[in-house]
Formats: sequence, C-alpha cells, structure tokens
Amino acid sequence: MRVITVALVSVLVLSAIISLYGGSTSAFHPSSYLTYEVERGDTLWAIAGKFGPPHLDRRTYIYHVRKLNDLVDSANIVPGQVLRLPMR
Repeated sequence: MRVITVALVSVLVLSAIISLYGGSTSAFHPSSYLTYEVERGDTLWAIAGKFGPPHLDRRTYIYHVRKLNDLVDSANIVPGQVLRLPMR
C-alpha cells in the first residue's frame, strides 16, 4: 500500500512540475482549428508567423500543426494542400 501511495504522489508531483515548466507542448492546447490552403512559397515557419498566437514560440505552433495534420516532414507541404491550423 505504501509503495502505491509513494508512486501516486510521485506522479502527481511530476505532473505539477511538467505543467508549470513543461516542454513546448504544454504551453498551448488548441481547442479548435481553422483550415488554410497552402500557397506557393509557404513554409510552416511563415504560416506559424501569420496564424500562431504572438506569445507562443513558432516551433511550438509548428509542432501542433504537424501533429494535427499528421505531417512527418515539415518541408513537404505543397501549394493547394489544405492544412488544419490550431487556434485557441
């Protein structure tokens, strides 16, 4: 019983630390998305600059765009492709 209690407390403390100081994924939790059609010359970096929240690091926004669209390689977006972009 003591081992389970210690493990549970450890998980709760770790969760609290991650939520306070967490990595790039904990800073932004999109609740919805908009769609955007990729134009010639677009990059995820530029798209993140246009649509990402100003307080959020672009890399974090790009992470969420990639995850939401199942993109393996950020460089492989093409004109005409429709992306879902996270928003708050």
